[in-house]
Amino acid sequence: EAARYFGEAVQAATSDDAELHIYHSNRCAALMHLKRWSEAIDDAEATTQLKPTWAKGWVRLATCLDHLGRRNEATAAWDKARELDPSVAGRTAQSAFPLRDLWLKGLTYWQQLDQSHRLGIIVAAVALGLWLLAPRSRPTYSSSYGGSNYGGYRGSNYGNYGGSNYGNYGGSNYGNY
Repeated sequence: EAARYFGEAVQAATSDDAELHIYHSNRCAALMHLKRWSEAIDDAEATTQLKPTWAKGWVRLATCLDHLGRRNEATAAWDKARELDPSVAGRTAQSAFPLRDLWLKGLTYWQQLDQSHRLGIIVAAVALGLWLLAPRSRPTYSSSYGGSNYGGYRGSNYGNYGGSNYGNYGGSNYGNY
């Protein structure tokens, strides 16, 4: 419903309205909340065209681009938001691009390592991968529950509980109960 109201505000506003970029930005936020990314990106782009110095518009554009899988463009928009206002960009970095930020931290760390440490990490990662992919034997259990010839529970021929031919409890042919 908010997207509709902000859409009406965009339609009613004139091109020289000082708040037009805010109407587009708010409709963008409402559409983002509804996960209607391809519609939201139009408003995000309009916001950045109307007010290119407003970091929030660039953050919204970066978020839309990221959700649409356009990572390179999202990174550029994100960098523009950070350039305009580091405090806004810092707050939204964790929510908008958590995997990107984690990847960049890992890449930075990797670039600071010397060759021997890199090799050690590669060897450990390969060993872990091989261990995880290795076939494992499953433990075998004696069949003491159901379906066995000598098991203790239902379905056995010599069991002690229900359904046995020679059992002592319920349902047996030769049982006592």
